[in-house]
Amino acid sequence: MKTTITLFALLLLTAACGHNHESAAPAEPVVEARVATPDAFKSGLEAQLDAYFALKDVLVATKADSAAIQAAALKASLEAWTVEGLSAEADSVWSANRSVVLEKAAAITGLTDVEAQRFEFESLSMAMIEVVEAFGPLANTVYRQTCPMVRGGSADWLAEEEQIANPYHGSRMLRCGD
Repeated sequence: MKTTITLFALLLLTAACGHNHESAAPAEPVVEARVATPDAFKSGLEAQLDAYFALKDVLVATKADSAAIQAAALKASLEAWTVEGLSAEADSVWSANRSVVLEKAAAITGLTDVEAQRFEFESLSMAMIEVVEAFGPLANTVYRQTCPMVRGGSADWLAEEEQIANPYHGSRMLRCGD
């Protein structure tokens, strides 16, 4: 009986994390920014994304100490970046999301448990997704990825690569997501 339940649970997990290519609409590349910004801003944003990707990668690797270090680096990078020439609309979008990223990066820096860090990373990722969606396209391709099995719901993140590397589960379910 225990074996049957285990096999059934494994089957459900596999089905939930499997790629569903039939229902997924093909991704359309962003060709125009929702909110216009100067090229200098986009260039600076790409540097901030590099710091975000470094944080995501250590969460994929389930390294709490490194996640704290990378979160501190992201926070420092954002605090040091001077943004100029934004319209009122662009500044509003940027400022609101920057505040969330700074708050969540500071929270991750102060945590030693990777699961708690991953929880904070969810909100940080949503703010970065909003920024990329508002100000993209960028020089490099950025993928929005999602895992349907994060704390009873789903959670998204950004990645430089198309292949899924799940920061919310690490090696437990490395390739879970779309």
